[in-house]
Amino acid sequence: MEFILKQLVISITLFLFLSNINAQNIELCCSANSGLFSFAKKYAVSSTLIHYDDLSNSGYTDNPFGSKAAICYGLSFTIKEITQKNFIYGVDLAYEDLRSKVNIYKVIEYDGNQTYQYLATGHTFLNNSFVNLYLFVGHRYKLKKVSFDIAGGTDIGYNLGSYEKGSAIASNGNTYSTFAINRTTLSYIEIRPRIQISAIYKRCSLYIGYSYSVLDLLVSANSQIKLENFTKDFRFGITYNLDLLIPGPIEE
Repeated sequence: MEFILKQLVISITLFLFLSNINAQNIELCCSANSGLFSFAKKYAVSSTLIHYDDLSNSGYTDNPFGSKAAICYGLSFTIKEITQKNFIYGVDLAYEDLRSKVNIYKVIEYDGNQTYQYLATGHTFLNNSFVNLYLFVGHRYKLKKVSFDIAGGTDIGYNLGSYEKGSAIASNGNTYSTFAINRTTLSYIEIRPRIQISAIYKRCSLYIGYSYSVLDLLVSANSQIKLENFTKDFRFGITYNLDLLIPGPIEE
């Protein structure tokens, strides 16, 4: 979290310095978004199993990093400058709940003496709470009453915490549920290149975006060893321009 805050202070300071030099106008916006999030590559799986302990009436998912996408949501605030030549650069700070899904095909149950295995049907969601800093540049294209912003940049995400929640019906007729807080992840930083397109009408805009991580640092709760993982995030949302924050230079 300290890393994100330092980057935010540096980014905003640089942003305001450059804005005073050549800004046409600066916009302050708030956004609400949803989308689809999933894990990819080495540690991601589409299906896995649940371990369940009858003595504690609790269980956990063997590998919660699902390659199947689940619905996510978030809120963000953006400061962006539009120059006289319609170039854009800005900073976006967001809170996001990013969720992935994995199917459950088996339950392994331990009753204190013996272990039983059952085929099962269900799924587990891994919920990740992120603070995300998005640094971007782009260009605004105007077409009559509608404008289009095309921007690209980098997400720097910090995971505040993760928890899994799963449920599966086994072949013995029983339902097995899991709920584990921070079982797998203690600290987690993501670097994701991102591209985003917005359609703007008056104060409101709709946007779609896509990001794919190039660097994820995951710390295992057991071994404290840094591992690599990768994520994919497709976003869509709505933005409202709160007002013109800083007017541009007055032309004589």
